[in-house]
Amino acid sequence: MSCQNHVCADLILVGCVKSKVDYPAQARCLYKSPLWNYRREYAECLGCAWYILSAKHGLLDPLSEIEPYDLALSDMSAAERREWSERVLADLVKKHPSLSGKVVEIHAGKPYAEHGLEDGLIKMGATVCRPLKHMRGIGSQIAWYKERLAAACSHARRNARLAEKIAGDFYGDGFDLSARDDPPSGAWTQMPEVKAVRKLRDLGASDREVRLFLTFISAMDRARDANRLWCAGYCLFKSRPELFEPDIASSIEIETLRKLLSESGVSQRHEQDAKAWSKIARSLSSGHGPVRRVIDDGIGDACKLLEDLRSESSSGCPRFPLLKGRKIGPMWVRMIAWPGGAKIDRIGVIPVAVDVHVRRVTENLGVTDTRHLRLEQARPCIQSAWHKAVSLAKIGGPPEIEGTCAALDPALWFFGKYGCSHCEKVGSRVPIGRACDSCQFPFPPETEQC
Repeated sequence: MSCQNHVCADLILVGCVKSKVDYPAQARCLYKSPLWNYRREYAECLGCAWYILSAKHGLLDPLSEIEPYDLALSDMSAAERREWSERVLADLVKKHPSLSGKVVEIHAGKPYAEHGLEDGLIKMGATVCRPLKHMRGIGSQIAWYKERLAAACSHARRNARLAEKIAGDFYGDGFDLSARDDPPSGAWTQMPEVKAVRKLRDLGASDREVRLFLTFISAMDRARDANRLWCAGYCLFKSRPELFEPDIASSIEIETLRKLLSESGVSQRHEQDAKAWSKIARSLSSGHGPVRRVIDDGIGDACKLLEDLRSESSSGCPRFPLLKGRKIGPMWVRMIAWPGGAKIDRIGVIPVAVDVHVRRVTENLGVTDTRHLRLEQARPCIQSAWHKAVSLAKIGGPPEIEGTCAALDPALWFFGKYGCSHCEKVGSRVPIGRACDSCQFPFPPETEQC
């Protein structure tokens, strides 16, 4: 599908310009012109993936180091432009195997978009937006970018203040939960995984045992009541600690494991969960990668951990099933840092883990306007908005995650669960914290979406 209205993009393709510096440089810095500078700033401001459409190189990573060149699509024949488009599409698929349901913005002229690129993206199931398609003149285009960049900066600063309020109330026990039935006695200290780990440490569990516990139970955490799951996980560890030891768990028959997980209340889809538990145990028992190292030694790198979670065995099967998802993976890395106590480099790349509670917070506070999108489309927009907000804010939290989206993540979840989700359930606003002053719920009937 093609559209001209601006919607939240998952991917941005930016056309190169003729003027370039005369020395090797990163692609994002190679081109020079006022229009290019605004295109680049706009793409980087949105926070989603973006690439340069280069006449010579095709699809170009902005951080690639390249030499200056002198080639333009306007110098090519129609047939050559079609070949170029096919090359770009092939390279794009290598980086993003599935574009179905994704929103792709193209900021480039006709030679780039209208010789097969736009049509190819649509055939792949993407929604293609060219917001400047009918805009003539460089001055008009620059004015368009200026307007949106100014709005984005103002909006990001507002969101930063909201992030500070939510995190401040969360870590400072500033939420007023008196209007809730059976409210928790605190915020951060009452997070399900934090309570469970505190009890484990009271039992004498080591740091390694805590991180193994967080790993296996995180894999079970999908569409679950978190309090019940982590409580059940603690009880299972207390009665059957060997199930959390990879060498032992990997040797237990699936049927036996299925029965134990089912009876304990840890599993929900018992067969699938038991197989995942067993596979994770085998991967940890036999592997020596980043995930194994962070569990054993408490040292890791966030990017390498996420990559390892997505890795496959020699047979092509996931090594860490149920842990590699877009929600669970970042959440697990955050938990391994705290309350798991691991020292993780580049923890700042970890986004908020978007679930129904976090999405409600984001939309109710007007941080994003994504209620018309499916969750998979809304997730990168929500993550990008909070990432930008955190970069401008002062977020507290434990030292292992302080000042990052990983620190904001549990605060958003708690605010969503006990704030937004409660208000939606009772059908009216029942404020719990300072950020509630910015709430837009309930929405006007004419803007409500199914």
